[in-house]
Amino acid sequence: MDTKAIEQIINLAEARDLDELEVEEKGTRIRVVRRSARVVSGPAMAPPAATGHPAPGGETDIPDGLSAVRSPTVGIYLAPDNDDGPGLPQVGDRVEPGTVLGYAEAMKMRTEITADTGGEIVEVLVTDQQPVQFNAPLFLLRPDAR
Repeated sequence: MDTKAIEQIINLAEARDLDELEVEEKGTRIRVVRRSARVVSGPAMAPPAATGHPAPGGETDIPDGLSAVRSPTVGIYLAPDNDDGPGLPQVGDRVEPGTVLGYAEAMKMRTEITADTGGEIVEVLVTDQQPVQFNAPLFLLRPDAR
């Protein structure tokens, strides 16, 4: 389900003044819950990846000595375009604080996902075009020694 379809579902819930709306299509489920803060839940997450880590959005224990780059919002993860950088960050890539590692897109708005600290990427927990939840770990970094 693309972001345009998600936007249409949200608009339908608002137009009909529904407190809650759930739609499932081809194994993807969207649930919109309207409250005073208008909380919107993204698509249902895929089963855990083969690495043993839950899909982004689930609880993940971050190993000691590593830090997580987390999603700043609910949306679809988009890898940086070739014009913006080298594409999907890979294990072994070095990053500096503020390095753009991708985007979370929701309702045609992109939010940058940036590294909080410099270091080496030791694990990539997300793929391009994958739905992500707020605060979900997307990358694990081994921070540079201070």
